[in-house]
Amino acid sequence: MSGLPYFDELVEGKRNDGLYRYACHLLAYGLLAVKAVKIVRAINNAYAKPPLDKAELNRTLQLAIE
Repeated sequence: MSGLPYFDELVEGKRNDGLYRYACHLLAYGLLAVKAVKIVRAINNAYAKPPLDKAELNRTLQLAIE
């Protein structure tokens, strides 16, 4: 457990949705897309079990940015 309940939910079957929602949250609060992408990539690498591959994560981030 990470001690951060939201990130504990980033398990197989929930990773895309969780990372998408987190990216949307960051963008809704005015974070620039380039910074949101860096943060979500770091979260994916640190907390997603297993992490999404680069292509899948990029698709998920692109949907959030649109």
